[in-house]
Amino acid sequence: MEYFLTGGGLDSAAQILLLHKYNNSKLNLLYIDYGNKASEKEREAVEKFRGLPFTEKVEYLFLSYGLKDLEESGNPIFAGQLTTDKEKFVVPGRNVFLIWSGLFYLINKYKINDTLKLYVGFHKEPDKTFLDAQEEFLKLVNNMIDYLDINAVVEAPFIDRERDDIIIEAYHYGLEKFNFDIFDASWTCYYPSKCGVCPHCIQEKEIIKKILNGMLNGR
Repeated sequence: MEYFLTGGGLDSAAQILLLHKYNNSKLNLLYIDYGNKASEKEREAVEKFRGLPFTEKVEYLFLSYGLKDLEESGNPIFAGQLTTDKEKFVVPGRNVFLIWSGLFYLINKYKINDTLKLYVGFHKEPDKTFLDAQEEFLKLVNNMIDYLDINAVVEAPFIDRERDDIIIEAYHYGLEKFNFDIFDASWTCYYPSKCGVCPHCIQEKEIIKKILNGMLNGR
């Protein structure tokens, strides 16, 4: 059984498409609502991902109620204050929480006999801002899975590739193969209305510029 631990943003949309491009297989999606302010918009995006012909099943795990007190943490992802300070968007341990929540849910719900393969949307991050999105972290997770004798593996198939390259390739593949525009389908902003100034909005603008420049230069 294969699942992709999806968000609603560009990274998820792009990696879902490229997983199909290189594996040519059906894919199940799991979205975990952990209380971020843009979760409703992200779920709307995931429903658009459901429309892709190779998406077999979409499941939602709602954990936001138990984490509602994080609104008082001051982190803009939970509290909703508008800021351009990239450092304030770092949520320590988020991927630890999401990966183990996803494994716990799927293994206990389905009593899986064969190996559960859980894909995560990591990409190359030279500055290592997010320590729980690195290859070393992934090895630790899988070592823990082995230690607990759980029949599962967590894989990040595009961890060696730059984020922009993944998104640009997926953009062209989605349009050509499925008439699916990852920019229209996804919700990348940290807020429930597009702010245009948060790190994700800025990255989205920069990638769109790269794509347009590539088209103008015939690439």
